[in-house]
Amino acid sequence: MGMPKGLIKIDNHTLLEHQLFCLNRFASKVILVLGFNNKKYFKKIGFLKLYHNKWKKWKNLKLFVTVNKTPKLGPFSSIQAGLKHLSTNVSAFILPIDTLSPKQNVFKALQKAGQKKGKEKKLLACIPSYRKKAGHPVWISRVLMRKIETISPISPNARLDHIINKIPVAKKQYLNVFDKKVLTNINTPNPHRTANLHKEVAIQVH
Repeated sequence: MGMPKGLIKIDNHTLLEHQLFCLNRFASKVILVLGFNNKKYFKKIGFLKLYHNKWKKWKNLKLFVTVNKTPKLGPFSSIQAGLKHLSTNVSAFILPIDTLSPKQNVFKALQKAGQKKGKEKKLLACIPSYRKKAGHPVWISRVLMRKIETISPISPNARLDHIINKIPVAKKQYLNVFDKKVLTNINTPNPHRTANLHKEVAIQVH
């Protein structure tokens, strides 16, 4: 597309900035993982340097920016680079930069399903589904977070979709939603909205 996806202009802001403005409405912590184009992001969005490798308040949320030092290993390595900065007692949402935001109630529904009390078998992952097609954001439990961290990024299994596919049916849930944006991404024609996350999140950006 000629430029990093997160730097595409949306309503006079970059996609990444627009995304952060959306997150600021309800998120508590955001981890932003930059990849190959990290220098371009730091140059274009100057304030990101203030949050590089440190938690600091940005408007109403806490922001942490980190750089994946091995982006050539693929998106999974970016997920790992972000998750290692989350505390061990939380769950998280994972959303690529090129996925458009579903409505906030989608995040709430995923989190509620994933953290439902009284479940005999607690879920490891909860995935939104629109017309029987799985999308993003993906809610993952702290147990699955720790497992992801142990997988070698050069392993054939170092893909989030592969990991989810191998989770027993009783340990995951595909939640039907009525928001088709869970399937869209920035490569679709004329994107007009950016991505939202809920609570503690890891965003991977290349």
